[in-house]
Amino acid sequence: MKKSKALLSAVIILFAGILTGCIHTHFISMVNDKGRDAFNLAALNSSGIPLYFSSRPEKNYDELFYIMSKGTLKHTTTKELLLEMKTKAQHLGADAVVNITFSSSINMWGADVLIVSGAAIKFK
Repeated sequence: MKKSKALLSAVIILFAGILTGCIHTHFISMVNDKGRDAFNLAALNSSGIPLYFSSRPEKNYDELFYIMSKGTLKHTTTKELLLEMKTKAQHLGADAVVNITFSSSINMWGADVLIVSGAAIKFK
C-alpha cells in the first residue's frame, strides 16, 4: 500500500513538473528604456525594402511568400533576425515585408529560439 501511494505521488509530481516546466514567457520591447525605437526601425527602413509590423502599405500588393528567420536568444539579436529576413525577401524580389510577428520555441537542446516571420509582398 505504501509503495503504490509513493508511486502515485511520484507520477503526479513528474506530470506536474512536465506541464509547468514547459511554460515560459518572452517579451520583445518595441521601445528602449528612453522611450525610443528599440530596433531603430527608421535606420532599418532607410535602405532596401521596408518592414511593416502593425501597419500596412497603402499601395495594393500581392503576397509572394511567407518568410521566417530563426536564431537562439543567446546568440542572435532581434535586429539581426529582422535584417536577415529583409535581405532574404529583397533577394527573392519582394518590395516589402508585412505582418511581421515574433514567436519563440525551444529547440531539442533546450535553447530558447526566437522566430521572426512575415509575408513578403510585391506592389502591383
